[in-house]
Amino acid sequence: MLIFTLRISLRKVEVIAVYKEGDFISILVNNFPLTDSGKISWWLKNRKTLQEKYNLPKPYQKTFSSIVFWDFAEGYKEKGKYDRRCFDGREPPLNCIEKNIILTIWNSPTGKQIISVDSGEYTLNEYETMITN
Repeated sequence: MLIFTLRISLRKVEVIAVYKEGDFISILVNNFPLTDSGKISWWLKNRKTLQEKYNLPKPYQKTFSSIVFWDFAEGYKEKGKYDRRCFDGREPPLNCIEKNIILTIWNSPTGKQIISVDSGEYTLNEYETMITN
């Protein structure tokens, strides 16, 4: 069991695709950290690289935007099933995924960044201080 846990925790996060629709950005990933603290730590460690590589909105610009990390474990699917997340930037029929949100980041007009995970929401102010909601 220890070896299995260690193996899972050492997997590298893989960004499969990034889709932008106005101020809403979807990032499809594999091997994301399992714990909420791991998800937040990963975001804080990798956000600047992601912002540069994918031209994501920078935090604290006092505009609204959202970044949603979706689990891509099951790959692309056909629209068929009710309530799948489909992407216009990919040709049908395999242009949808199951709606399994892993992490959501909101940049608020008030200049704060809100991080949403399973256990709740956390606000990060522009001075990099985490405030629990």
